[in-house]
Amino acid sequence: DDDCDGEIDEGNVCPRLWIGQSNGRLQSCDSTGDCVDHGVKWGDDPLYYHSTYSLMAVYDNKLWIGQHMVYSAGNVGESNFSLQSCDYTGYCVNHGVKGSEAGAMAVFANKLWLVHKNGILQSCDSTGDCVNHGDKGESISSMAVFDDKLWLGQQDGNLQSCDSTGDCVNHGDKG
Repeated sequence: DDDCDGEIDEGNVCPRLWIGQSNGRLQSCDSTGDCVDHGVKWGDDPLYYHSTYSLMAVYDNKLWIGQHMVYSAGNVGESNFSLQSCDYTGYCVNHGVKGSEAGAMAVFANKLWLVHKNGILQSCDSTGDCVNHGDKGESISSMAVFDDKLWLGQQDGNLQSCDSTGDCVNHGDKG
């Protein structure tokens, strides 16, 4: 499910290196090192102080950005995870808050998959609509696609493999 295979054209985000900086700036660079500054891409909710881009993946010929957001007013310290998709010009669409702090992002079975550090697994379509596949365990911090399965790694050493419906098999402690 690699959206970067095939012909490269003007509208493809893949032939560029995308850099999300902690100050919210998004840049894209070509192979010569020439970069374009696409500006600050934080959401427009004035109640949030957006801390950093934490996850990026190419899906459906768009750059998907996950960013951690922390309240600056009201519930100070509350953290959420926001999802955006950007085209090759750097124009981004905010798809809103998708849950708490995300641990990993991957493209699998023609969906964008998110796993939150609290164990919630989600798959999202190209419009940014996400389906909750339930709690898969705490402290999940890594995700990879291998042998037609989505693999989840927990900080305590547990390893799980999931199918395209979000059903997972626990392979036990590998740590």
